[in-house]
Amino acid sequence: ELINIQKNRCSICENIFKSSKQTFIDHNHETGKNRGLLCPKCNTLLGMCNDNIEILKKAISYLLMYN
Repeated sequence: ELINIQKNRCSICENIFKSSKQTFIDHNHETGKNRGLLCPKCNTLLGMCNDNIEILKKAISYLLMYN
């Protein structure tokens, strides 16, 4: 159902899923609620920053500074 809702695309980068092996169900680690489907890279991105919005903001600022 989520694949149809998201038009077979990652919720973050919007890349098309090529197979079910590339599809991860993302969830809030505190509430356990599903948020959407992610590709492996975007799933890893959120996991590596522990879903910390401040770390993601700092990463964006860093990229903008050197772009």
